[in-house]
Parts: sequence; structure tokens; C-alpha cells
Amino acid sequence: RPPPPRRRAPRCAAVAIRGVTEDFSYADAMRRAKEKISLDELGIKNTRVRRAVGGALLIEVPGPEGGVQAEKLKGELAKVLGDSAIVTRPTIRGELRVIGVDVSVTVEDVVVAAAKAGGCATGDIITSPMRPMRNGLYMTWIKLPLPAAIKVARYRRLDIGWTTARVELLDARPVQCFKCWAFGHVQAMCRSEVDRRNLCLRCGEAGHKSQQCS
Repeated sequence: RPPPPRRRAPRCAAVAIRGVTEDFSYADAMRRAKEKISLDELGIKNTRVRRAVGGALLIEVPGPEGGVQAEKLKGELAKVLGDSAIVTRPTIRGELRVIGVDVSVTVEDVVVAAAKAGGCATGDIITSPMRPMRNGLYMTWIKLPLPAAIKVARYRRLDIGWTTARVELLDARPVQCFKCWAFGHVQAMCRSEVDRRNLCLRCGEAGHKSQQCS
């Protein structure tokens, strides 16, 4: 049997709260939530609250039923906070490199095959364009929920139509700011005066994005 991927699926689900305006008070938002929402009624025993890298407030719900409970909590928080905040369920994704598909295979074909093998929805998968290889075949990168990515990676192969492609689970990328390109923070927390948002991440030139870089 192939060795298991090095990455592990998250042990808890989470709900993120991000204020719409700069003067949004996360303290007030949490007070209102505690007054209006009963965790016991949602079946939630305990939570962990912390700040995410991008500045949002993250409420983690541990346990095997965390996903279902977090989804219920998200709905209740959205009702309480209304238009003052954006309430989401952040998803930790795994990135797979799909190697060795023939010219007839489309990105959509890869998505359908990966969703079937990983047990997730096609809408949960983020894709990149096909890139040619020196041997005449093609490769692409896809991002999908980490548990699904780990499941696909365990097979080490992915059947796509008449093609059997090789798949590799990539290590998690370090946090990078897409404004100044420095590591360790995200754009929302960037204090640098350097702005590289209009440049290609691959070659550093202006006028195109990395997906179109040749």
C-alpha cells in the first residue's frame, strides 16, 4: 500500500465572522451572539474562539459532529448579525498535482473524476488551466477540501476517461500577501507601501496573471 499523505484532515469545523465596515466591533458581535444563541440547543458542547490570519474571528467547533453543528451555528450567527458581518464556513484545502493526462481531457473531466474519488462536490474544487509537458501530455493543479484531497492522494492514481493520471498531494503553502508578496501575513493585514497586485506571480511582469504566463 502507498504511504499515507503527510497532511492530516482538520479535527474541528469552524465558522468565520468578518465585519463589513472598519469600525465593526467583534466584541459587541460576540456579546449579541451569546445573548441570542444557545449552544446547548445546537448540540455544541464547547467552542474555541481565536483570530484568523486575515483578521476575521474564528469560532472552532471540535468533535465528530462539528461540521453539522458549525453549519447550524453559521445560520444562527447570520440571523443575529445581519448585514453588519459576513459569516462563512472556511474550508482548509489540499492541493493536488494531476500529472499525465492526454490532449482530449478537459479541466472539467478532472474535476468530475476528483470529486468522485474524493467524495466531495464538483463545486468544492478550484482548478487551474492545463499546462503542457515535454512528453506531449498535460498536467494541472486542483484544490479541494483537505479530507477529499487526502483520500484522492492515497490512490496515487486518478482515472479520467481513458487516461490514468498520477496525483501528488502538495505540502501546504506558507501564508503569503498577494499585495506585497511577502510571507507571514495576508493582504488584509498588509502595512507595506509596495503594491505588486498587477504583476504576474510567476515572472514578475505586468499585463497578465500567472495562469496565462508562458
